[in-house]
Amino acid sequence: MGYDVGLRPERGNVKKYKEFLKGHNFKEYPSKKEGGQVATFYFFEHKDFLSVTGFHATIYQCDESKSGYEIHFRATYSASYHDVFVVNSALRDGRKMFGGHSYGDYGKNRYIPLEENDESTPLSRGLSFVYQKTHSGIDRVLHSIPESVLKPLKRTGDNDHFVDYLESIADPTRYLYSALVPYAVSAVEYFFTQVFQILLKYDPSCQLKVENYSKKVDLKDVILISRGEKTIEAVIAGEYSFQNLKSINKAFNQWFGVDIKQILYKKKKVNTGFLIIDKRMEEIIEFRHGVIHRFEVDEYLKKNDLIAIFKTVKIVFETISSELEKKYSITIERD
Repeated sequence: MGYDVGLRPERGNVKKYKEFLKGHNFKEYPSKKEGGQVATFYFFEHKDFLSVTGFHATIYQCDESKSGYEIHFRATYSASYHDVFVVNSALRDGRKMFGGHSYGDYGKNRYIPLEENDESTPLSRGLSFVYQKTHSGIDRVLHSIPESVLKPLKRTGDNDHFVDYLESIADPTRYLYSALVPYAVSAVEYFFTQVFQILLKYDPSCQLKVENYSKKVDLKDVILISRGEKTIEAVIAGEYSFQNLKSINKAFNQWFGVDIKQILYKKKKVNTGFLIIDKRMEEIIEFRHGVIHRFEVDEYLKKNDLIAIFKTVKIVFETISSELEKKYSITIERD
């Protein structure tokens, strides 16, 4: 489900259509020439997180168009106000330049409706982007975790410990479950690293701190910054480890006065039990270190245990996001 609109021009040719799309900041990328497809483009505005999903634009051969072609625009419903505005502008300008008509879900020569009041900010859009990306990545893993390759063994209550032992030594899927835990921790690291850099850039109270940043910066980083290949926010983030809660808490406390450990010191229900989130996250991170650094595997880790780990991470994202919404009076969009 998403946005599907197109332009069927009366005149012009493929070369002019390509120039037209590039003039609206669409970038061409390689694609298979099949199903009448001639060329494919993509729009995404990285500055200030103006785009969320961006828009695809494809030039097709089309018998219903007088020119023999159509320009089709497609995106998910997560596309931002700016994404939609750019496509509406392209449709309007395309009709003026090439004639013809636009079409789509909203009728002939009708544009995609825009929200009347876009109250988003670079900060809210950035945090929304990070939340949605990490949340979506975890959901995809959750939906693809395989069941055990063993048929369930009969349990009588008295033999549960013995059955657990047999399954632990005979079920190779347990190795995969353990191997997926680092992905959960990687999501946590990415989330906090990106949120930290976004806050550094867009929290007004931090601007003076960033300007007065006086630690030694490697010449290599200076060169990358001058080329636009690295940001000062990324350099500052490099001073901290985002693989443990103590260091994460130190970073957020020093720069924003946000106590991550205090925020996560909450009892939440995960699966059928209750747990303290920050304590459980420390255990999950230590589990990850065991897999990565010591090649340790927990043969007793079952599918439901792994699901509980990913659910815990999702609770972390939701809890932190809710607190940041309150602190900055913003709305973080969830899919």
